[in-house]
Amino acid sequence: MKYLIPVLLAVLLISCNRPLPKAERVIPQTIPAPKVVSPSYAKLINVYVPLKLDTLEVFSFHNLDSIDYKYKGTQLDSANAKVLGGNWQNIEYYYANFKFDIDEHKVGLITRVPSMYESSSITLFIYDKNKQTITGHFELAQSWGDAGAVFEKRSWLFRDKQGNLNCLLHQSYYYDPKVNDEDASTAVDENNYYLINLQQSITDTVDRHAKALFTKTKSWKTKVY
Repeated sequence: MKYLIPVLLAVLLISCNRPLPKAERVIPQTIPAPKVVSPSYAKLINVYVPLKLDTLEVFSFHNLDSIDYKYKGTQLDSANAKVLGGNWQNIEYYYANFKFDIDEHKVGLITRVPSMYESSSITLFIYDKNKQTITGHFELAQSWGDAGAVFEKRSWLFRDKQGNLNCLLHQSYYYDPKVNDEDASTAVDENNYYLINLQQSITDTVDRHAKALFTKTKSWKTKVY
């Protein structure tokens, strides 16, 4: 027994001199704020009909009041129309159509807005959830005619293999000056094609592949959910 006590004391002394393990450093994780629609825009966006977009043809129409016109829309009150921003005239003639997610950060709002003579312009407004405001707009379709001039713009919204949203747009303009002057020169007949990645830019840039791609749209069908 007299030999056991010194041994126990030695063990205790060794244990006391052993350094304590260092506490692990805990790094707090930042939880991203949920991407939600700000209250000032919630009322506006709720007027639009939701859809999940894969492929959608967008066009203007000569009879805007027809019940068969896909983009006739629901008229916005002046308060909601002003939320869209921009220097717009005839604020009471805005019509909400469809809303869809461009990506996890942006919402697209297809809206019929005033143009040269009537609300014939179909325009895509882009709402940014992070900035909580409308960050841009882009005309998808338009049509008008006057004194020998005819203008038409129509487009297809579609997602590529990577899921990115694109706009394939055809813009045509025809003007026959002889309508007003029999001795006038040759008529003007222009056609331009554009391909825009709406997740990168809304600048309409001529794309050399757009015309060839547009010929394929004859077999395309609208696919929305």
